[in-house]
Amino acid sequence: MKLKKWQKRAIKHGIVTVQDWEKLKAQTYAAGAKMAENAEQHGGIAKVNREILKELKRLNRLHFGKIPKEFKPKRRELESKLKDLD
Repeated sequence: MKLKKWQKRAIKHGIVTVQDWEKLKAQTYAAGAKMAENAEQHGGIAKVNREILKELKRLNRLHFGKIPKEFKPKRRELESKLKDLD
């Protein structure tokens, strides 16, 4: 599910509220459920799940903005933290 032009414009100008985000997420989940029912047509359930996750991540990026690079932990740091937990 892609955002329509009016939705993008509303987001850009700060018209969209938190309730609207919840509505967009709900629409994405509903679209995902429909795609999951016909997973064979869309290339399997793994591909459907990947598409839904991509869409939800995109919505979050639009909502909260990108995470600045200095706050993103590097992959090796994450792996070492996970090893420390073991």
